Amino acid sequence: MKTISVKKILVFLGALVLIVVMGCEKEKDSRSSAKIKVGALFPLSGDLRDKGVDSANGVRLAAEEINRAGGITSLGNAKLEIVFADTQGKPEIGAKETERLIKKEGVVAIIGTYQSSVTTPASQVAERLETPFIVSISIADIITERASTIPFESSQKPDFTPVIRSSS
Repeated sequence: MKTISVKKILVFLGALVLIVVMGCEKEKDSRSSAKIKVGALFPLSGDLRDKGVDSANGVRLAAEEINRAGGITSLGNAKLEIVFADTQGKPEIGAKETERLIKKEGVVAIIGTYQSSVTTPASQVAERLETPFIVSISIADIITERASTIPFESSQKPDFTPVIRSSS
């Protein structure tokens, strides 16, 4: 069973912070703002609840560590505020929750979703709404090979090419 390390989640959030700092036009006035809202989209219920809760806890820990260290100094020590959403492991709910996080909660970026089947429509919604989307774990070709400027893949796609060995 593959587990997600806190270090890997910190790398994801670090990349997210860079995206927010370098390219998020929605938060130009964030230097005077005390908080940067980031969406975390995972299956917090349903069959993959345990994986989603682990992922959410990793994001929570990383944000707490960043905030404890003084926040985002380039944004006037702004603190990260994580807004969690439950995909229930369902693509249509992931897409709806992505839209809700962006339009109603006002997040400036999203990290998620654990499943490629949910990441695909969720990242498409984020792209349509011009919001950075960090793909935390999903590795389906439709995500990793899609021509897009919005989703950000933080993990390398593994090579599942079969290895053929000769017996000689």
